[in-house]
Amino acid sequence: MKGIEAAFVGAVSFDAQLRTAKSGREWLSVNMTVGEDDDAQPVNVAAFSGDIADLALQLVKGTQAYVEGKIKLRRWQDQAGNPCAGLSVSAAVIQPLGLIGERRPKKPKAERKKPAENINAPLPFNDSLPF
Repeated sequence: MKGIEAAFVGAVSFDAQLRTAKSGREWLSVNMTVGEDDDAQPVNVAAFSGDIADLALQLVKGTQAYVEGKIKLRRWQDQAGNPCAGLSVSAAVIQPLGLIGERRPKKPKAERKKPAENINAPLPFNDSLPF
């Protein structure tokens, strides 16, 4: 096993974004906050598999989500040349929490069912049988 496995629940900081790599492969980017108040830590989460298009619609600002994946400490320099560090997770599992009946992604119009026909409309039978 390479890397450190992590599992956590956090709040989505900004709406999730679908992105496309140079290779043409789509991936999902989500910024989350883990912890509360002074202990809160920003975590950048990336997902490369699963139904990421639906996840992108569900992971909006404020949504709680459970995440499992490999965590890394990333280091870089900001525009002023100051050293920075942050946590990054390559997610194997992202599960939005508390969305029962709320914020479900709308289906495209082609997938929506036609409205039910009037059940009290006369039947289209025009035969002479008396029964």
